[in-house]
Amino acid sequence: PTIDVLNTAIVCSTTADGNSEIDLDSLIAASTSGVWSGSLPSGASGTLPNIDFDGALPGVYTFTYTVNSPPCAPVSADVVINVQNCACPDVNILPPPILCANSVNGSFDLSTIQPNEPGNWKILAAPFGLPAAFIAGQLFDASNAPAGNYTLEFTLATAPPPGCPAANTVVVTVNAPANAGTGQSIVLCTTDSNLIILTDFLVDADAGGTWSLNSGSANPATDTFDPVLGIFVAQGNIPSTFIFDYTVAGTTPCPNQTTTVTITLEAQASAGSGG
Repeated sequence: PTIDVLNTAIVCSTTADGNSEIDLDSLIAASTSGVWSGSLPSGASGTLPNIDFDGALPGVYTFTYTVNSPPCAPVSADVVINVQNCACPDVNILPPPILCANSVNGSFDLSTIQPNEPGNWKILAAPFGLPAAFIAGQLFDASNAPAGNYTLEFTLATAPPPGCPAANTVVVTVNAPANAGTGQSIVLCTTDSNLIILTDFLVDADAGGTWSLNSGSANPATDTFDPVLGIFVAQGNIPSTFIFDYTVAGTTPCPNQTTTVTITLEAQASAGSGG
C-alpha cells in the first residue's frame, strides 16, 4: 500500500478570525483505506478525520494515517495541521527533523520549519562541549557537535500587534553517532586453547554491539566461534585468517558502524631432529 501526503493545512484557532475546520482525508491519497490516529487538542471538537479547531490553542498538531494490508507491512504517514491565531502573525514552528552529530545528517534548512513570516533564528540552549553547533543564515549545523537537545528560538522580524507573541521555540534532537571503534589484528598458533574475547581487541568502541563473521573470512571449525558472546577459540582450526565484524547499531538517523578484528592462525612449528 502507498500513502501520499498532499498538503499541510493551516486553520484558525477561532472561527471569528477565519476557517477553523479541516477534513484530514482531503490531505492524503491512499491506495487502500486506512485509519486515523492522534489526539485532539484541548478545545477542539469533532471525530477523526473531521476536526474543528475553534477554541484550541494555536500550535502544530500531527495526525497519523495507517494502512494495514496483509501480508504487507503496515504503512503510515503523518499530516501536520498548523493551527494559528489568525489575528496575529504566524509563529508556529513545524516539527524539526532528528539529526545525527555527523557530517551527513547533522544539519538542516531552518526554512523548512519556519513560520510563514520573516524572522531570525538563534540557539537558546545547547549541550555542553565542542565543537559547538551554529546557525549560518537558514542552516542549523550540529555536524560533529555534542549530542543532545538544542533549543532554538524564532523571532519575528517585525514587532507584532499588542497581545500577539513575537517569538517561539522548538527543540531539535541530535543523536550521537554509533562508534564501533578500531579493530586490531593478532597472530596466534592453532594449538592455542585460550578463550579469545574479541572485545579485548577493540579500541574506543561502544558497548552493546554484535559480532558476525565477515564475508571474506575463513569458516571457523564447529563450536569455535560464538557470535553471541563474542568468543573465539583457535584450537581446532586449521591455519587460516579469520575476520570478525563488530557492528554497533546507530540511532536514527545515524547509520550503523562496523569494524573488524582479524585473527591469523599459524601452524605450530615442529622441532627438527639432530643427526
